Amino acid sequence: MTTKRLTLCGDMGQLEKLRLFVDSASDVYELNERARYRLQLVCEELVTNIISYGYDGATRQHAEIEVCLSQGPGCTEVCLTDNGVPFNPLTLPEPDLKAGIEERRIGGLGIHFARTLAETIAYERREERNRLEMTLRTQQQKEDVAE
Repeated sequence: MTTKRLTLCGDMGQLEKLRLFVDSASDVYELNERARYRLQLVCEELVTNIISYGYDGATRQHAEIEVCLSQGPGCTEVCLTDNGVPFNPLTLPEPDLKAGIEERRIGGLGIHFARTLAETIAYERREERNRLEMTLRTQQQKEDVAE
């Protein structure tokens, strides 16, 4: 199993570094365009949430976000850990996608995308760190070809 790791600080400028990291892993894992897009979307949305909400001004300078990607049979495993405030994204209610844009609460769509695209997803708080693990199907299935 090929595992790739990246450590980021709590700055939005790190998203370009993340994008290049996911692109490199996608090349190594030989992911098709659809799988690349899903992996990129999930990683970017979740890391953006961590940077935006996991730290305040005083703790941002000590922010440490680790992204770990591993290729499994027909899937890519994603593990995000951070030293931000305790936050379990799986406890958030699902967004009301039928509500008009003006009636919707701000935020929550990145987590919704992760939940929707992940085959498995789990959260735990361990040793003062948030840990979110998920498995994304990255092997093309018949229904993917038809879409």
